[in-house]
Amino acid sequence: MSKQTIFFSYSRVDSGFVLQLAKDLRDAGAEIWLDQLDIKPGTHWDSAIENALSDSSRLIVVLSPTSVASNNVMDEVNYALENNKSVIPVLLNECTVPFRLRRVQRVNFSQDYQTALDQLLEVLGHGHSSRAAAAKASTETATPVAAPTADPDNALWEKAKKENSVSSYKKYLQETTSDTHKQTAQQHIDTLTASQKDREFEELFWKKTKAENTPAAYALYLKEYPHGIYRMEALMAGKETEALPGKSPKKKYIFIGAGVFVLAILLWLIIGGSGGHASDQNKNKQASAYVGAEKYDSAWLVYNSMQETEMDTTAFVNMGDMYLNAWGTAKDSLRAKSYYEKAATAGSSIGMNKLGDAYYNAAAYELNYGSFLDAPFIYGDTATTWYKKAIAAGSIGEGNKNMGYLLYLLKKYEDSKKYFITAGDAGDLNACEYLGDLYKEGNEKEGTVRNLEEAKKWYSRACNDEKGLEEACTKLKALTENE
Repeated sequence: MSKQTIFFSYSRVDSGFVLQLAKDLRDAGAEIWLDQLDIKPGTHWDSAIENALSDSSRLIVVLSPTSVASNNVMDEVNYALENNKSVIPVLLNECTVPFRLRRVQRVNFSQDYQTALDQLLEVLGHGHSSRAAAAKASTETATPVAAPTADPDNALWEKAKKENSVSSYKKYLQETTSDTHKQTAQQHIDTLTASQKDREFEELFWKKTKAENTPAAYALYLKEYPHGIYRMEALMAGKETEALPGKSPKKKYIFIGAGVFVLAILLWLIIGGSGGHASDQNKNKQASAYVGAEKYDSAWLVYNSMQETEMDTTAFVNMGDMYLNAWGTAKDSLRAKSYYEKAATAGSSIGMNKLGDAYYNAAAYELNYGSFLDAPFIYGDTATTWYKKAIAAGSIGEGNKNMGYLLYLLKKYEDSKKYFITAGDAGDLNACEYLGDLYKEGNEKEGTVRNLEEAKKWYSRACNDEKGLEEACTKLKALTENE
C-alpha cells in the first residue's frame, strides 16, 4: 500500500454515500482504502483495518450523527491525529463535531455534492472531478444553446442518495427509466441491508450480555465487538460487576444446601486433591471425561475453576459443543463459535472443522432465508478457509467431507464429488455412505450417472468396518437382494 493512500473512516449507516464518494475519488485518480472494497474474504477484519490505517498518510472522516457517536470512528481519528496524519473531515449531515476536529476545515457535502467533491479533490491535489472537467470543456467549446431540461433520473437519484436508505434506493429502482445508477443503487441496498443485520446481531448479543451481567459476558462482548456501539458501557459495566459479590467470571454457580456443598468438596478432592492444586493437564483430562460421560454440570465446574490459559484445545472444543448444544447451559451459538475459534487458532483440526461448520451453517441460512445475495458466498469462502486448514492439519477424512458438503450447497457438484471421494478413500464412513447414495440415485444435472456397482462399492466401505454404519449396511443389503 502506498504511503499516499487515503483511509476512509465512517459509520456503516452512511455506506451509500461513502461508496459513491469512494468511486468518484478513484475515478479522479485518488488512491483510497475502504474496508468494504479492499478487505478480501477470509481476511481478519480488525487486523486489515489497523494495517491500512497505519500505512495511510491521510484520513477522510465522514461526519454524521451516527459516526460521531461511534467509538470505532473516534478511535481511528484519534490514532491519525496522534500519529501526525492529515485528517480531512467531510460533513455529510449536521451533527455535533468532535472537539478535536472543530478547528479543522471541513468539506461540506450536506448541500451540493458536486461542488463539495471538487473542493475535496482540490484539497487532495487531484483538481476537479472528471465530470466537472468534461462539463467545463463542453461549455467553453460548444455553441451556446438553450439550457437543457433537467434530467428527471438525476433528480430521482439525488433524492435517493440524500435519504440514503434501503427504501429510498428501492423506490428509485421502481421509478427510474434509466440504467445509469441501477447497479450502484442495488449495491447500496445490499450494503445497507448487511449493515442493518450487523446492528441487529450486535443488539441481540448485547441483550444477552446485559441479561448475564458478569465480567466474563462483558469481556466476550468486547472481544466480538472491540469497537462496538456499547463498547464504553461494556468496559464500565465489566469493572462494576467485578466488584459485586458472587460476580466472578469463573464462578457461575452458587451452591445452596449441604448436599450440593458436599458434591463441590468431593469434586475439589478429585481434581485438586492431595498435595494442593491438580495440574492443568489433569483438570483438562477430568473435564473431558465428564463431557464424554455426559456429566455436563461437573464439566462446567471444572472449566469454571480454570483460566483460559490453562485450557487445552480439547477444552475449547468441549465448551463450544456445550454452548452449541445447550449441554448444562443455555444455548449460545455465538459463544460456541468463539470457543471453536480459540481451538482453531491454537492448531486444533477439530476446532477448524467446527469453525468451518459455523460458517457453513451461516451460508446455508442465507441461501434459504437471507436477502443479502453475496452473503452465502462470503460465509462459504470463510468456511472453505477453515476446512482447508483442517485438511492441511491432518483431517483428511472429515475436512474433505466437509468441503464436499459445502461445495454441494454452493452447487459446485463436480468439485463436491471429488472431495467426497478423497474423504471416502481416507476412510470417512459418512462420505462413503453419501457416495453410495449419489451413485444409487444418480443425477445427470449434477454430473453423476446412476451406477449401482459404484453404489455397492461405497456402501460396502461404509458397512465393512467395526464402526460400520448400520444404515449403509441396510442399503447395501437392499441393493444386493434386488439383483
